[in-house]
Amino acid sequence: MGSFGNLKQVHLRELWKNEASDFTEWLSHKENLDMLATELKIPLELVEREKAIGGFSADLVAKIPNPDSESEEYVVIENQLEDSDHDHLGKLITYASGVEAKIVILICKDLREEHRTAIDWLNEISSGEVKFFVVRIEAWQIDDSRPAPKFNIVCEPDYWAKNLKQSVDIKKDLTETKKMQLEFWNSFMDFLKNKKSNLKSRKVYPQHWCDLAIGTSKGYLSLVMDTRQNLVSAAFYSANDPDKKIFQHLFSKKDAIEKDIGAPLVWMELPDKKASRIKIEKQIEVTNKTQWQVAFEFLKEEAEKIQRIFPKYLKDIDDE
Repeated sequence: MGSFGNLKQVHLRELWKNEASDFTEWLSHKENLDMLATELKIPLELVEREKAIGGFSADLVAKIPNPDSESEEYVVIENQLEDSDHDHLGKLITYASGVEAKIVILICKDLREEHRTAIDWLNEISSGEVKFFVVRIEAWQIDDSRPAPKFNIVCEPDYWAKNLKQSVDIKKDLTETKKMQLEFWNSFMDFLKNKKSNLKSRKVYPQHWCDLAIGTSKGYLSLVMDTRQNLVSAAFYSANDPDKKIFQHLFSKKDAIEKDIGAPLVWMELPDKKASRIKIEKQIEVTNKTQWQVAFEFLKEEAEKIQRIFPKYLKDIDDE
């Protein structure tokens, strides 16, 4: 038999010396927040890092993305690179009440038993209106390989795992449109793998959009398959652009960006939202599966352009 590598755990402080400036900054990047979302099986979209709440500041405030909804469900995340303590748990509850969060997450090295009891009690008295989670952060490496962070849920509402299993097992409860959306995105992820695209595949959900990281914290790639208007689109989407600084910065370079893309773009400032969107779209009958290959080719090509082009125009935004 061949020899095997030695799996060993890495001390968290070797990777992130400071909770706020190192770990929270790392987690705020979409590809890392997606790792947490995958463990929780909840899509997460960053709203704000170090959000001021009273005299304190929440490490991360996120939301469960749903472009069709007028109201938004907020998520509060408090980070701790040591074992849980009263200070972080108390702040977490303060932050959750400050933004009326529906999901509350404590990330820590390990959870003390008295704090597990407290989280269980909070889940019990909230009756599912607010959901409390504790997630352990670990890091591992094989021999001298690069360290790999890993999230593990250690405390959750009693019914959570059961409900998730039921939601997977009873796919017949999905509408025909939701089933088609799930099949479309799963097929698209397979398409990306087969084409060896540098776009990062991810877990998908039965919804009309799919988000991917593109290497910048200022926004991400948003892909849409619209069955009502029969179109697909690829967009640079900035979820946290309340003053439209990011949008205006890019719009000032509109001619250069569109020249790089090779086509005109739809520039959507979205004045009534904290977000902004810049997209390219194509009319395709997405309800017709024979057209999916055309849709996949378009989405892959335009998404790869956005991933390659937009980050370079965002490098100097903080210098203006």
